[in-house]
Amino acid sequence: MSLLGICMELNVLHPLKAVQSGLDKPDVGLGFFLVLLPTLIAFLVMLLLGFPINFLLVVVNLFKGVANWIVLGIVIYILAYLVRGKEVAGRFSGILSAASLIWVLALIVTLIGIVFVLSLGSQVLDAVKTMATGVVSAEEAGKQLAVALANSSFSPAWGLGLFAFGILLAGLALLILFFLVSDMLPKSRLLTKLVVWAAALLIWLNLSAVIVSF
Repeated sequence: MSLLGICMELNVLHPLKAVQSGLDKPDVGLGFFLVLLPTLIAFLVMLLLGFPINFLLVVVNLFKGVANWIVLGIVIYILAYLVRGKEVAGRFSGILSAASLIWVLALIVTLIGIVFVLSLGSQVLDAVKTMATGVVSAEEAGKQLAVALANSSFSPAWGLGLFAFGILLAGLALLILFFLVSDMLPKSRLLTKLVVWAAALLIWLNLSAVIVSF
């Protein structure tokens, strides 16, 4: 599939169509790549900008991302199986493909964060590098960053805009998860779908916290 084709298939602005596409035409390889992409891009940009890189930490973060993705797929599959039984058999790869859309949103957040930091100028970038190296105390690094932000083009409106956009993307992630659960339970009532969606979200977030803590 061409890059344009992939972008069209993964149109997260139309989450219902994107989820249906993932379930109907599973591509676990593409899903795996999408899960890795946010961490890989952040790593490459940090490398190019001269940030100190802990390669072991990068590998661990990649592993955690994949583990979170697989755990989400397992949780949804088990809950759907408990409700619909053998009707969901053989759809695990579709669940993984559709669930990877959530990491497309993570990629968007990563790219926006990179552009935002770069747009604030070299002084802010140097302050962030100092904070990342740990050569000074967290308090001192925080002061340096505050001074750099005060001398940059940063304004509170930017922060509010980024926060609002983050809320929007979080809402899209929840919507993708609901559509995924809903498509796995097509004959179930809305209340059943909502209960399974809430259960899947709660279980996944708790398991994800355990994975991240390692």
